Amino acid sequence: GKKFSDLPLSEETAKALAGGWLHTGDIVVRDASGLMRIVDRAKDMVIVSGFNVYPSEIEAVITAHPKVVECAAIGVPDAESGERVKAFVVTGDPSLTEEELRP
Repeated sequence: GKKFSDLPLSEETAKALAGGWLHTGDIVVRDASGLMRIVDRAKDMVIVSGFNVYPSEIEAVITAHPKVVECAAIGVPDAESGERVKAFVVTGDPSLTEEELRP
């Protein structure tokens, strides 16, 4: 069978997998005990229809909701707007609905 390295890669995927590492764009610090913590991201802006959108601002608004434990917002390709924001939400309350998080 084919190995992953034999498959054709898009330019962005090739950049993310350069040098045998997965370059996520996350900025991490490691403390003296070796514990790693994500503290920032290298690409911190998504351009949606020409507007600068900052995922950290979206995350702050969503995590302010009392039913939300954690949130991560990322930019994903969109045919109409170039990019759009996609949010991944962790909740401890199964009653949380997508509609509750929409403005």
